[in-house]
Amino acid sequence: MNQKNKENRTTRPILFSIFLMIFVFLLSSPSWAIERDTLILKARQTSWKGNYDEAVVIYEQLIKENPKDIEAMLGLATVLSWQKKYQESADIYRKVREMRPDIPDGELGLLRLRTWQGEYAAAEEGLKALHSKYPERFDILFLLGQVTAWQKKFEESVAYFKKILELYPDNAEAIKGLASTYKWM
Repeated sequence: MNQKNKENRTTRPILFSIFLMIFVFLLSSPSWAIERDTLILKARQTSWKGNYDEAVVIYEQLIKENPKDIEAMLGLATVLSWQKKYQESADIYRKVREMRPDIPDGELGLLRLRTWQGEYAAAEEGLKALHSKYPERFDILFLLGQVTAWQKKFEESVAYFKKILELYPDNAEAIKGLASTYKWM
């Protein structure tokens, strides 16, 4: 037997094993991602319908399966805040902030909680700091528009909503926020 045939006999099983592992990984990986995305969507839709307890169970299961799932953590914190479980929600937002200091979502969640608890001035201060780092984030601008309107700083509120409409011209939420601010003026 020549040297080339010996190499082929030893190389083929190794290559086959590598291809088999890649194939199995590709088959298993997307299905988990699709299942996760489906569960995230289900949790959102469930919470929007007011079925908060069911949404909490879904988000908690996702977090149990992947403790670093930021999207599930943010969803859970939001639902808990809708249930007025502010301390639990704040704890999750802090954890998100620690895990991902490169995104504003943990800090933004904490500031949103402050607004819901009536701490408008403190929330506004924090939102302005976030806005300086992320000047085009819709959620930051929108909450700034609301918080300033609730403090009767109507000109500032109008400016934030107009900024949103410059960036996102047909955004219905921004149009509604602007209309409400004009109404309150």
